[in-house]
Amino acid sequence: MVLQKMVKKLLLYMVMLFVLVSGVSAALDVSGDSSLTIADLATSVDVSLTLTNDAVDDITVTGFEIIGFELSQYTIPADKFSFDPATLTLVQDVSQDTTLTVDLTGTNAFAGTYTGQINVTTDDEAIFNEYDFSVVVSEAPSLTASDVSFSAVQGQSGEATLTLTNGGNTDIDATLTSPLTLTSTTDPSNTIDVTIADGSLTVDYGTDNTTTISVDVATDAPVETYTGTLNVGGDSPIDVEVSLTVVAESFSINVTDVLFNDVDWEETVTKTVTIENDGNSDLTGITLSSTIHAKYKLSFNVTEAFDLAAGETKDVVISVFVPKDQRIGTRSIGDVGVETDQDDFTFPLSMHVTEKLVISDFEVIVDKNIDGERKTDNDVKDGDKINEIARPGSKVEFEFKLRNQFDSGSDIEIKNIKIEIKSDDIGEDGIDVELDDEFDIEADEDSNRKTVEFFIPLIVEKETYDVEIHIEGEDKNDKTHEIDMIVKLEVDKKTHDVIIHEARLLSDTVECERKTSLIVELMNIGDTNEDRVKLDVKNSALGIDYSQTKIKIDEANDPDEIIELSIPIEVDDDVDEGNYPLTLKAYYRDTILDNSRIIDFNVEDCSVVQNTVDNTTVNSGDDDPDDDSLETTNTTTTTPTTTDDGEGIDLVLDGVPTDGDFDESVEGSVNLGYVFTLLFVNLIVIVGILGMVYRSLMKGPEL
Repeated sequence: MVLQKMVKKLLLYMVMLFVLVSGVSAALDVSGDSSLTIADLATSVDVSLTLTNDAVDDITVTGFEIIGFELSQYTIPADKFSFDPATLTLVQDVSQDTTLTVDLTGTNAFAGTYTGQINVTTDDEAIFNEYDFSVVVSEAPSLTASDVSFSAVQGQSGEATLTLTNGGNTDIDATLTSPLTLTSTTDPSNTIDVTIADGSLTVDYGTDNTTTISVDVATDAPVETYTGTLNVGGDSPIDVEVSLTVVAESFSINVTDVLFNDVDWEETVTKTVTIENDGNSDLTGITLSSTIHAKYKLSFNVTEAFDLAAGETKDVVISVFVPKDQRIGTRSIGDVGVETDQDDFTFPLSMHVTEKLVISDFEVIVDKNIDGERKTDNDVKDGDKINEIARPGSKVEFEFKLRNQFDSGSDIEIKNIKIEIKSDDIGEDGIDVELDDEFDIEADEDSNRKTVEFFIPLIVEKETYDVEIHIEGEDKNDKTHEIDMIVKLEVDKKTHDVIIHEARLLSDTVECERKTSLIVELMNIGDTNEDRVKLDVKNSALGIDYSQTKIKIDEANDPDEIIELSIPIEVDDDVDEGNYPLTLKAYYRDTILDNSRIIDFNVEDCSVVQNTVDNTTVNSGDDDPDDDSLETTNTTTTTPTTTDDGEGIDLVLDGVPTDGDFDESVEGSVNLGYVFTLLFVNLIVIVGILGMVYRSLMKGPEL
């Protein structure tokens, strides 16, 4: 009995061992479709696989491994396969489905059958299943080509390239019909045949292939556009539009490097110039000539005739001599002739003699710029825009330092140097100023700094202006040395900019008659019309505290757009003589100080001038001899002083601001009437005395 039990256990172990050795995969069965077909690469395809557990216990499927799926040199990547569910638990003797999805969207996979295996793995390494599977990718041929457009010259041939592109997923065999007849778009009776070099082309998967379309144009072919349709047959037939434009012959040349740069007098220089045939037809029998003056001793290294095909170039070495009388700077010396069998051409030659008078340093100072400050832009060059922005009334200073570049051993002085600044567009009259004095510079020396200044007119447009600079001098050989350059100056306006344009007293000195008037002119040089301008006139010692508000002043677009105010000034009789400056202040928005100025005002004691003739006192300025007041008129000159509150223009004379150092004539205090009266009385007295003497002499002595 015991022996029988042992035999039964042994047989069971042997059966289990046999199962393990002979095929564990039998414990996991995979069934369903063994392939799928993808007809459209833009969509994914699904199939269902059934998994069955034939093992003695439950098993868990842990994943699916993709192996192979190759076709020649092409492979479907494993990440294009997916399973849902990707893991599952199988009960003994129970089946369950999973969905296999193959997604080749965007891959353009090559057409054909890809074979491989799907290895189903479980949580028991001894239980798996390698399932043979295939993916069939259907052919989707796609051939494309761009339309062809080219030109050809009458009497010449022309050609263009036709490119076929395979955008499908298989090799394509294309056929092309030749010749192709093109028809004129202007006159359908005019035709031209073009030839296709290849009657058939194979365009491999994922590549391009090309062929040539050529044409021979008759000399008398009409100058027109010809079109036609090329039918490309084969696996993916397409139509290609072909356009040919017939053009007339044209002959032209282009020559580069025609300037002999930085040369000096009495030296021979050479230059290689390139002559290009930039026409559409060949040039033959080309020869070179020149009408340039013999003093330049011009010569070419090419002396025999040559040809140039369309687009071809030829280098020619030209040698010239720089004569002593050659002017400084860049100057044309004449033309070189290019004669051909087809047409004749010329090109100019120029020579640049090195400047001996140069600007070694150039600064621009804008005083009272748009921010009311004095700023400098250093190292300004020709064509530069000055960094600082000017405004109406700004003073602009151009400060130069010049250099004489003659060698010191030459002992050549550049003399009578003058500097001129011009700009025709700034303001109504433009700018035209010169340096006050001419000057000289020794050889190999620098000049002192020279300053030319000008003022921006009060009436000016907001704009960036070209300012021209011309500097010239001459040397002992009577050669003129010139510098010409242009810089750009921006002029802008402040939003608010009210100035005291002028202020004057009808009499800046009062004596007996202690009354006068102050005339004030206000001007708006900003870009906003003002309706709340305020003017104050003050002197505390005289008790003067004048204020006028709500003055309207429009933006000045004309020199006459000025507001003039007349302010009475009265001084009490008990005020001591002395100087009593009047302070003037202009505000916008009634409270914001924009400009100020100080005007001298003098008070003198009333004086009497007497002349005793027959015990009579002569009174000036009054016919009444009983009037005790005597009036004396004196003529004085006063210099107004000005102040600047950071942003205002100090003082303007005839539309130009100054710093206050000027004289202003006003009515004085000398009474010419009194002088004439005194002279007349004296004349009467003298005539009377002479008359008495004459009568006495005429009577003779008494007997």
